[in-house]
Amino acid sequence: MGREYNQEKSRSLAPKAPIDVVGGYVLVEHVGETVVTCGFVVQQRTDHQITGETMKFLTLADWTGMVETELFAQTYKCYGLATVR
Repeated sequence: MGREYNQEKSRSLAPKAPIDVVGGYVLVEHVGETVVTCGFVVQQRTDHQITGETMKFLTLADWTGMVETELFAQTYKCYGLATVR
């Protein structure tokens, strides 16, 4: 009795962004690439890399579901403040 996920319908219902934003459902198509994604921060925690530098783990929710992501030290220093909810 669950609803079937329709990827094409989901893409057509997705909000339009002024830049190319990659939704969670197609991240697997961009392995090894730098992409822009967005969503609501539903979970977050900081930890330390082996070097001792701070990094952050985020769970983002968008119109397609949830995705786990990491901000390694250099990225966290540049963009970590933008992830504060």
